[in-house]
Amino acid sequence: MKCFLFKQYLCAYVLALLFPLGVSAQSLLTGTPIGSPSVDYDTGLPSTTVNGPANAFDNNSSTCYASYERSYTWVGLDLGKKHVISKIFYRPCQGQGDRLELGVFEGANLPDFSDAIPLYTIPEPVPDNRLSYCSVKCSRGFRYVRYVGPNDKRCKIAIIKFYGTPSEGDDSQLYVPGSLPVVTIHTENAVEINNSNKTVNQKGIMSLIWNDGKSIYTDSLQIRGRGNGSWTFPQKPYKMKLNHKYRMLGFPAKAKDWTLINTYRDKSLMRNLVAFEGSRLLQMPYTPASTLVDVYYNGEYKGIYQLTDQVEVHKNRVEVEELTPEDKTQPTISGGYMIEVDSYAPQERSMFYSSRFKTPITVKYPNERKITTVQKQALVNYYNMMETRTFFANYTDPVLGYESVIDVNTYLRRFIAMELAANTDSYHSVHMYKKRNDLHFYVGPVWDCDLAFDNDTRAYPTNSSSDFVVFNSRCSNVPGMKETLRRILAVTGDKMSAYWSEARNRRDLTPEHFDRYIDSIALACDASQKLHYTRWKTLDKVIVLTPAARGSYQAEVDFLKQYVRARIAWMDRKIGLIPDGVAEPSLRSIGTIDGRGTTIEVDGFEQGSDIRIFQLDGTLVERRAASGLTNDFRLQPGFYIVKVIEPSGNAVQKKLLLQ
Repeated sequence: MKCFLFKQYLCAYVLALLFPLGVSAQSLLTGTPIGSPSVDYDTGLPSTTVNGPANAFDNNSSTCYASYERSYTWVGLDLGKKHVISKIFYRPCQGQGDRLELGVFEGANLPDFSDAIPLYTIPEPVPDNRLSYCSVKCSRGFRYVRYVGPNDKRCKIAIIKFYGTPSEGDDSQLYVPGSLPVVTIHTENAVEINNSNKTVNQKGIMSLIWNDGKSIYTDSLQIRGRGNGSWTFPQKPYKMKLNHKYRMLGFPAKAKDWTLINTYRDKSLMRNLVAFEGSRLLQMPYTPASTLVDVYYNGEYKGIYQLTDQVEVHKNRVEVEELTPEDKTQPTISGGYMIEVDSYAPQERSMFYSSRFKTPITVKYPNERKITTVQKQALVNYYNMMETRTFFANYTDPVLGYESVIDVNTYLRRFIAMELAANTDSYHSVHMYKKRNDLHFYVGPVWDCDLAFDNDTRAYPTNSSSDFVVFNSRCSNVPGMKETLRRILAVTGDKMSAYWSEARNRRDLTPEHFDRYIDSIALACDASQKLHYTRWKTLDKVIVLTPAARGSYQAEVDFLKQYVRARIAWMDRKIGLIPDGVAEPSLRSIGTIDGRGTTIEVDGFEQGSDIRIFQLDGTLVERRAASGLTNDFRLQPGFYIVKVIEPSGNAVQKKLLLQ
């Protein structure tokens, strides 16, 4: 009896070793081995006889599959019919457990795997002396399953075992590696986009998986490279054009064109998002919709990207009137247009130089295929008119000056948003658009902020400067932008202070709001950022132009929070925060308020006028009834808000800096 019980226990123990966590022998799936061409190590050439796909499924740890190419290579099974995969066991070749780190298992129902979605991503090196396994959280059934080796390591593996049950399955639960949505892209013939074909559209299939893996959208697409400086990094940015218009993740625009912006140079992974949040709080007419996503490209994990609107003329993006080739005369030829003042404009097909500063300008809408010669000349004339009127001697004239051709509201709000972000590239690229029957050029959206928030050696540390980042001589500026900006800022200080104060007092543009916002993003990408920094080992590296490598993701997040808090305080001092409760006057007065040295001079108001002087935090420092036409106040250097209410009810308010 004891011998029988011992044999029972021994049998159970052996089965537990072979099939842990309830996986039965009957659930092991078999099929036809398939894969990328293998390599013959003796000759260094492709082989059909050694190290082939069958070696990965022979349950022999001393034989291995090894691919000939080093990237986008794979090995798998044709199961003959659809199966829902429940578990996967895998073992590396002896001594090569690190070779499986970031390896990806995929399932598909097309033999070229163009419709594949991920089943699991191996997060770290695995032991090479035993089987490792993963439970698969994916309810869809697949005929084809495979393992895709990590980038530049040659797909090499000793044992793979897929377990599951025959079933069509459903899409009630799909795999996501963390809390972020997943974008997976497969191109025809697994074509990689590189420098030689950056601008060539590659056909493929895209799937977007979100809602913790409970929602999926799939469409065919065309994809190509995008960007200039960002294209030089190992993690490449992409532009996607879907076959059908779709509202990604419930974003406002239902569109075909979307961008995947790389995060390689921004170790917080969220500088663009934080800058966009500032734009939203400042009530820019259009802030690009955006979120972080995990991206898989032809089976390889590519890291965290920012899925974002394409900046284009489109409903719920940049909204201007549509131009057709038939629009040749006024008023239709007056709009709409979209341009980008851009250092890279000379590389574009449709561009021009302005007359005064030779500013390089790309015509974004209508594009080079649709804009007519007459329309382009009209656009050039409108832009040159803007330059001319801004540099009139009497440029403050409301009818003939800068206000007649520049929308000050968007101009200043974009400026404030970019300075809040301390974006060193803010006037290296400026988007503008023009509406029909309207001479004004509108400015926006906020864009391209990976070097913002003290992430650029050219201006670091920005908060130690007394001037705006844009005026730092080492920062990027397109000709004419800095000169125009100085001219407009010289006469719009009060208006800029009002915009800033409104956002600070009434739109939750506060350090506490940004702390919560940054923490929420960091929490959402916690699991994925570990994979991202396994793929791109940059936390200890100083990337071009960046000032520091802080060694951990949490350190990067903490730095960003501390910087934003300090930057808001800097902006309060520089722009001048009008405290909530110090109301804007509704009536004009004939008096004047000026600052000379450390003296505030209040002149020309009615006797008995109520004169109040506040610090920026709202503290009342002086209050006096006007005793005559001239009233002087000697104060310590700093910013002050002076408010005067005359007995008749006329009132005026002004912000002053005493130095």
